[in-house]
Amino acid sequence: MVSYDWLLFTMMLKEEWRLHKSFIGGIGSGLFPSMIFLFSAGAAFTTQIFKTNISQSTPILILHSLLFFYGFFVGGLGQVGEEAMRRRLGQLNVLLQLPRLLPVSLRKMMAMFFIKDAVYYILYTLAPMVVGLGLGMYNTGLGISYLAIFGLTSTLTFILGMSLSFLLSSIYSKSLKLTIVLGAILVAIMALVSPLNILKASQLLLPLGFWETGNILFLIGTIAASAVLFTAALYTFQEKVTTPSGIYPPNYLQNMKAFSFSGSLSKLVSKEWLEIRRSGALVPMLFGFIGPLIVIYGMTWVLQNGLGIPLKFNTIFYGGFIGFMGVMTYSWLTNLEPNDFLNFQPVGIHDVITAKLVLYFVLVLPITVTYVLLIGIVTNELNLIIPALTFSLLNTLYVASVTTYLTGLWTNTMLFGAKTLSQFTGLTLLPLISGVLASFWVYDGTMKGYYTLAIICTGMLLLSIIMLRKLEKKWRTRIFSFTVQ
Repeated sequence: MVSYDWLLFTMMLKEEWRLHKSFIGGIGSGLFPSMIFLFSAGAAFTTQIFKTNISQSTPILILHSLLFFYGFFVGGLGQVGEEAMRRRLGQLNVLLQLPRLLPVSLRKMMAMFFIKDAVYYILYTLAPMVVGLGLGMYNTGLGISYLAIFGLTSTLTFILGMSLSFLLSSIYSKSLKLTIVLGAILVAIMALVSPLNILKASQLLLPLGFWETGNILFLIGTIAASAVLFTAALYTFQEKVTTPSGIYPPNYLQNMKAFSFSGSLSKLVSKEWLEIRRSGALVPMLFGFIGPLIVIYGMTWVLQNGLGIPLKFNTIFYGGFIGFMGVMTYSWLTNLEPNDFLNFQPVGIHDVITAKLVLYFVLVLPITVTYVLLIGIVTNELNLIIPALTFSLLNTLYVASVTTYLTGLWTNTMLFGAKTLSQFTGLTLLPLISGVLASFWVYDGTMKGYYTLAIICTGMLLLSIIMLRKLEKKWRTRIFSFTVQ
């Protein structure tokens, strides 16, 4: 006889798959792991090019750090559970609503939800990545046992990141101040690794210790730490979720004046701004943009200064990644509330997209300019600030244009479709790679780098204008609902 818990768990897995298919279609959902596999295999095959220049420990450190942050991103289940209990997600009803309907505790549902997410994302994203990297690494002469160990430590690192994020999001559901304090402590602890060099990375990210020593106690310690974090999150989570209430000043008309520069869109832009403020999404939205930029700088700093790898990262290089970080910010803007009610209003999807773009640039442009200026000052590359700013601003415009043209108001779901992801990658990867090469040539003092950068910026500007002009034609026949596009 099938147990009730197992039935709930399998239902959650089926619902996760159903949601993916409802957004991007069955074929797109099925092809996404294949694309991860191909990208990973291609990246691993290129390791032969620089294998003699970079030690084995460096890619292991980079990959495990990225997997930890990936798990940390996936593991924010405390906030997910709270939002699921507060409201229905548009036309979708999730199984986390069951504690309101049946005699089952929210704690048990969250535990199953965590395990479901771990299993689903390990099979859907992590396994194809490991297998793809494995084939590429095998081509470099590494054995099967090496690949099996890499798969094991990668999985444990991912789960460790999930568990830590789950705990922080559970604490956040009770106390924002305590969450900020704990976040500051975590940042301070990471600073002990870099730039202070008091601790080794393997003393925090335990699977790296196994790579260094071969001692299985590091793996056991990772499992134990994940279990402790997971258990603490379950018993910290706010079991009784209440819908927050608040009083907001009637400042819609004042906001319209503030956004009057957007012309006829000022009404929609003002509405979008009110949704951000009243939803409490402004802080996580900005952190989701600034955080990865800090991580990128931190990881390159570690490679250059901590590990002594002679890589030529300059201000232009950092500017090239800003546009990609903005994808998550725009995705936040499209996910604040269901837009189905707009089907009965005299607006089109392209109007709402354009209004969100206006607000997107209002939010990210000051951060972009500040980030590039700070990088230029810290690296003592004041002469590169102007070209870096030009590249970063046009790259931000270009990536936003590509994102809105391909995904409209469904970025957080449509972008994971195989077809859309392929188009997005093809359109954005070439300017990024070309910009990175140009930054290296600029570093060498040749004019070739500046010429290349000028061509890239001109191309991105022209393509952005074309895509933005085609937004209305592409989206005017669509409706405001969750459908396979």
